[in-house]
Amino acid sequence: MGSGYGYFRKAAADSGWVTDGVEISRHAAAVALQDFSLNTFVGSLGDFVREHPRPYDVITLFDTIEHVQEPVALLRLVSDLLVSGGLCVIRTPNLLALEADIFRSYYHSLKAEHLQYFSPNSLCRALDGAGLEPVFLTSESHLLRGFFGTDLNRFACVLKGSDLFAVARKESP
Repeated sequence: MGSGYGYFRKAAADSGWVTDGVEISRHAAAVALQDFSLNTFVGSLGDFVREHPRPYDVITLFDTIEHVQEPVALLRLVSDLLVSGGLCVIRTPNLLALEADIFRSYYHSLKAEHLQYFSPNSLCRALDGAGLEPVFLTSESHLLRGFFGTDLNRFACVLKGSDLFAVARKESP
């Protein structure tokens, strides 16, 4: 979901995975087709499921969940699509990031197109509310890496990095 220009799908396919892509941007889907010969469904995940209902082992939501009005509803749909024990992998901006403290209203993730913001706690609650069990959560600060180097790792340990990375498993029935 939110497969963009197809970089991750290309890497996954090169590693032997069979992928589907769902993207709301026609431009991004066209780039994925042109650069990597990847056909991408243009529309919402709900639209895709109506046309292509099938279960998945892994569903990724990279830079996606912050753009939807009903994130828990999206996560429920993802849960419904996953096989038992399947994984949902998310990357989203961190509302509690060190960068937000430093740059305040200039924090790069404060964008008009971001309808939702998550803290580590609120992301885990959203996953739980959708029947997905959080099994891994970390954060990363790419913007400040040049200033802090490896000292930046301590911010990841307290989940103050600019991006949250979460892995959640579909709970067994």
